[in-house]
Amino acid sequence: MQNAIDAIRHLDEKGKINVKISDDGISILDNGKGMDRGELETVFSNLNESGKALEQGATGGKGVGKASYMLGGQHFEVTTVKQSG
Repeated sequence: MQNAIDAIRHLDEKGKINVKISDDGISILDNGKGMDRGELETVFSNLNESGKALEQGATGGKGVGKASYMLGGQHFEVTTVKQSG
């Protein structure tokens, strides 16, 4: 959820987050800028680093929290679309 908040922080009132809780799990969608394939391939495997370490107002930045939810569940899925421009 915090990553979604950080992703839309610059969008002000245009930023949107949708949280869906069901028997199948939790889905968090935002309209942030997304990630390209290279970012996606490394963002969850490179612990101890984060792309938001220098981002003003962002929470975290150490890259440790991203592993916690992967270790506690049976299934983990990420879908992203990178905005151009």
